[in-house]
Formats: sequence, structure tokens, C-alpha cells
Amino acid sequence: MFNEIACEKVTCPLLTQPLDGDISTNANTYNTTVYIWCSRGFTLNGTDKLSCEENGLWNLPPPTCHVSYCRPISPPQHGSVSSQEVISVNQTIEFSCESEYSLIGDAVLRCQEDGRWNTAAPVCKKMCALPNITSQSEGVRLLPGFKELPVGSLLQQGQRVIFSCKPGYTVSSSGLSTCIGGTWRPPITCRKMCAAVEITNGKYNLSKNYSTIEYSCLPGYQLIGRQKLTCMSNVTWDSEAPICTKMCTLSKRNEVLSFRQKPTLFQTCDRYYQTDKKNESLQIQCKYKKWIFNEIGCEKVTCPLLTPPPGGYISTNANTFNTTVYFWCSRGFSINGTDKLSCEENGRWNLPPPTCHVSYCHPIPPPRYGSVSSQEEIAVNQTIEFSCQNEYSLIGDAILRCQDDGRWNTVAPVCKKMCTVPNITSQSEGIRLIPGFKELSVGSLLEQSQRVIFSCKPGYTVSSSGLSTCIGGTWRPPITCRKMCAAVEITNGKYSLSKDYSTIEYSCLPGYQLVGRQKLTCMSNGIHFFNEILKIHLSIYLSTGQRVIFSCKPGYTVPSSGLSTCIGGTWRPPITCRKMCAAVEITNGKYNLSKDYSTIEYSCLPGYQLVEHISSYLSIYLSIYLSIYLY
Repeated sequence: MFNEIACEKVTCPLLTQPLDGDISTNANTYNTTVYIWCSRGFTLNGTDKLSCEENGLWNLPPPTCHVSYCRPISPPQHGSVSSQEVISVNQTIEFSCESEYSLIGDAVLRCQEDGRWNTAAPVCKKMCALPNITSQSEGVRLLPGFKELPVGSLLQQGQRVIFSCKPGYTVSSSGLSTCIGGTWRPPITCRKMCAAVEITNGKYNLSKNYSTIEYSCLPGYQLIGRQKLTCMSNVTWDSEAPICTKMCTLSKRNEVLSFRQKPTLFQTCDRYYQTDKKNESLQIQCKYKKWIFNEIGCEKVTCPLLTPPPGGYISTNANTFNTTVYFWCSRGFSINGTDKLSCEENGRWNLPPPTCHVSYCHPIPPPRYGSVSSQEEIAVNQTIEFSCQNEYSLIGDAILRCQDDGRWNTVAPVCKKMCTVPNITSQSEGIRLIPGFKELSVGSLLEQSQRVIFSCKPGYTVSSSGLSTCIGGTWRPPITCRKMCAAVEITNGKYSLSKDYSTIEYSCLPGYQLVGRQKLTCMSNGIHFFNEILKIHLSIYLSTGQRVIFSCKPGYTVPSSGLSTCIGGTWRPPITCRKMCAAVEITNGKYNLSKDYSTIEYSCLPGYQLVEHISSYLSIYLSIYLSIYLY
């Protein structure tokens, strides 16, 4: 029995316009879309669009309108802001900076009707102080406008100045500088230059930046000394000023040159040559319009003689300027220092000579879970030995040798955890090592990558292929034997077990017919799945402890698991089939019956709403619908 149901179009609760806002329609039927907005000066809190859904509810909660505001802004670094609270629409906040910092951006920000500030927040940048260089500079002026600035003036980020230096000083850059991050770039500095030195019977010309001076003699005079001098960082010329003379002339002879030192001229050797004469022997005097001097012998620059280091060799005994000497060590020795020296212009080798010492290898730390015989430096051809803790095996060479080049002959070994042969003697016919098939005892330790093969006793099956490998101290796949179901014999029939004991297949002798499933599968609990062997006829008597399995016809369902046991002349649980209710169709809807016919679930087509829900159950127990099998 059931009550007739009626389907009406789905409706959602009526919407009202939000305070200080409005909606587009008052409709509320299925699939209606309503738009919501707020009055000027108010902000919508939530979605601006709602849809009426099939379940009779709006897809989202209705929004609200509230007075618009702007979120607070943190003060800039090295600055402050007039308020850090929520600011209403059209209200303003003001920013300022600490002393010696300038505000980059708008000082006043206004909250707009959309809840956003009218522009980005400003930042505070350090200002640049004008340095005191009045003793060196002719003034510092602001660009543009060329306004002269006093010492200590503070200029903002990005402002530029131009400056010039007094005579005797030069600008260190182009004379233009910009304030960047509180620093003048390039710096505003005037560098002192060397004072011009006048010479008799000659004249000079200073460069514009006072960095060089160039000399020339009056007609009839000859310049003795360097013509062009350079002002060094210590504000001195890199050489003494030359002289202009009529008395004597100089010429280059035998790689000998002359120069002036105070009132006396001296001889010196050309570049890459040297002499062993003392200062007195180098003097040149002009007498009777002639230079009076003793010739000096200039020889090519030489460096100290090199000798082969103990246990080593050199490529040459030469030691003149620009000579290169190569070094190498005998077998069993290593070079300490460079293997190449060059003789330089100053008569010295560019680097200290190297030495040869007995080669050694650097120590190697012990492997994890292991040890090494020595952690000291090891001499050439000496060895160290590695070992591992119990239950760990050494992968790699156990002994390493120090080679002539100071390197070990191979990489250091590592310790890997060994695998223990498990105790499965009650299930397994034995575990053997591959290759060789040597039988292994329980508890044997095998090394990384060693493999075994195993088989299981009758009634058990291997959980994998019967092959397993030791990987990181674990057998992969595991060495296990899984118990299989015992074979169940039947009268007037026979059976066949699969090789892995996972299935059993039955057949009857000639003249007999098989009643029940022919092929059964062994489950993980060791029991055959649906072990129906013999069909039981009604009114047959079974002994205490015997079990049956039964199923029901379509339209009926078993009230228990379908398994029942004879206990004290009673079936527990009872062997019954429960009649289920017939399905009732509805207009503009559909239904879904559960597998056991115990429940029915209704739903409406799109655009319709379920008004009344009815569930009916009818229970009729009839033993005539039973199909019972011995279990």
C-alpha cells in the first residue's frame, strides 16, 4: 500500500533587498538568477549573483551592504603615517619622514568609494648632505637652475648637482653627481694635483686636469731627462724635472743611458740589463764641453742559479732574464710548490723553488656501520683495510693501496645491511643459495644482492616466483609460504588441484551428474569460496555440526549470510528467504532498488521536487523458495 505523491516545480525562499542595496527580481523558481548591488558609498559583502538550484536552496548565502572603507597602510621605513586604523570613504591619511629622509610619492592618500586608496603609498629615502670642500672647490650648484648650495644642504633622492675645483685641484669625475640612496654618486671630491716645476732655458705645459706636465727647451738647448711627467696619487711627479743644456750631448752606447739626479748625471743600464758598478763609478761630468765618465759594463739580467731539489730534477741550468725552468720529482715523490719558475726583470725568480717529498694519500673516513684500519696519511704503496659491523657486508674492495700519484687505487667501499634467512621450516622444503644451490640454515646472513631460491611443502604455495634477492637488508620479494585449502573429496567423483593449490576442480564418475559449482577458489583464510559440493533435497536429515549454504530466488533475500549450521536439531541462523516489496513507479520521477530488495529510493526529474517519501516493506517467509547445499 502507498499514498499517491504530487510533483510541483521547485522554489527557493523569497529574497529581500539588502539594507542600502537592491535586487534585480523577486522571482524564486528553479533556475532563476537574481543580481544584487549596493548603493553609492556602500560595498557588497558576498556574491553579486544568486541562482535557485534543484534542491530548493540558493547556491550561496545572500550578500549584505556595508559602508565602504580602506584597509590601513603601514608607515614607511624611516617614516610615519597619521593613522593606521580603517579609513572611511573620502577620508585621508598623511605620511611624513624622519629628518635626513625625504618622501618619494604623494604625502596625502584618499580612500575611494571602491575601498581602495587613490594611489600607492610613498617611501622615505635618505637625503644627501653637501660635503665641505670649500678649500678645494669653486662651488656646488643645483641642477637645473644653477642655484649655489651652502655646505650641509640636504638634497632629496634623484637631485643632481654640478661642481668645479680650484686651480691645483681636479674633479674626480665629470663634475656631475646624483643623490642615490643617501650617497653622492659619483662622490663630490676635488683631488690635489702636483705643482708645476719650472726649468731654466725651458718651458712646460700642464694638462687640463693637472695630471701630466710636458717640458720643452728654448732654441739652442737640449732636454736632458724625461720630457713628460705624471702626477702620482701621493701628489708628486713620477720623476724629477729635466734640464735644458748647451754644453754636452748624450748618446746611447752599449745599452747605457744617462739621467739627471740633482746636479750630477749618472749612467744606468738599459731595460733587461744590469751592472755591478757602485754609484761613484756611474757618475758623468761635463768638462770642456765633453762628458767625462768611465764606461760601465751592462750585462743581461740574471737570477740566482737553481739546483735540482732532493728527489727531483730541473729542465735547464740557464738563469738569464725571461728563462723558464721546469721542475719534476722522482717516482714516489710529490712536488710541493709550482712546477715552473720564470726569471724576472728584477733579477729574481717569480716564485720560491719547489721541493720534493715522499708521496702520501689523504686519509679516508670509515664507512657508515664500519671501520678502517687507519685514518692517518698513508705513504705510497702502503694499504688500509676496511671492515663492517655484524649483520653488515662490505660492498667494494676491502683493501685500498696508495699510488705513486698520491691517490688511492680505487673508491672506498660501503657497508650494506645483510639479510637473515627466515624460519619457515614448517612450511618450506628448503632455501638454497644461487648459484650453487647450497642449502642454507635458518638465521644465515647473506650479503647485498645475493639471491636464493625456495619451495614450499604440499598444502603451501610460494607468495612470489620462489626467487628472492637481498636488497638493503630486506628480502625482496619476501620469503614466505602461504597455506592453501585442503582438498575435499566427494562420493562418486574425483577432483584436480592446481599446481599452486589455489583452485580445485571436480568431476563425477560415469553415470553421475555434478550438482553445484565445478571449480572452487581458495580464499586467504584457507577456506574454499562457496564450498557447495552436494545439493540437499527437502526433508533430508543432517547431523549436528554439518553446515549448509543456501540462496534465494529473485524477489526474495536471505536474512543472514546464507550459511547455517545444524546445532542441537536447530538451524542457526534459520534457513529462510524473505519476500521483498514490488517496485512502485512515480510520474516525473525514477527509483533505485537495493540489491537485496530491502529498500527503494526515489528521485524527481530536473525541475521537479519530491513532496512525500514512502517506504514499504513486506516480509513473508516461505521455505519452498529455498535452494540448499551442503557446506
